[in-house]
Amino acid sequence: MYLIVSSPAFAAGETWYTLYKNRENFGILIFPSELISPELKTFLQSSNFKEVESGHAVMRSGSKNLNSTFMMPEEIQKKYGMERFITLQVLGNGGIMVGVFDPEWGLTLPNKIFELDDVKKRVPQTMQIFRKDSPKKEI
Repeated sequence: MYLIVSSPAFAAGETWYTLYKNRENFGILIFPSELISPELKTFLQSSNFKEVESGHAVMRSGSKNLNSTFMMPEEIQKKYGMERFITLQVLGNGGIMVGVFDPEWGLTLPNKIFELDDVKKRVPQTMQIFRKDSPKKEI
């Protein structure tokens, strides 16, 4: 489970997410939205992810109910046909906690805090794993 850092958004009970999606219906969900850096946005755009939705995040568990974190509401996930996605919790100090949502694995939440450069290396690797495990073909 993520450790939620002290932030005005968390304290007020309102956490906003921003959802990015690629043409393969894989997503990257980032929260809280107000901490998304311009460099992270640029990286997502250069990786062919487009911002498609933002709103109030809700606490959800993975398919195995072992972990939980803030995510988009389930109806938003279904709206975009998104079975696999990455969650990025941006911390106030510039660190990023990463999670992976997959119907087979559930929700995987490593405890490690990553720097943006590490995230930039790992996102393409995770997308390749998603492609291998997905019945859909890469576009």
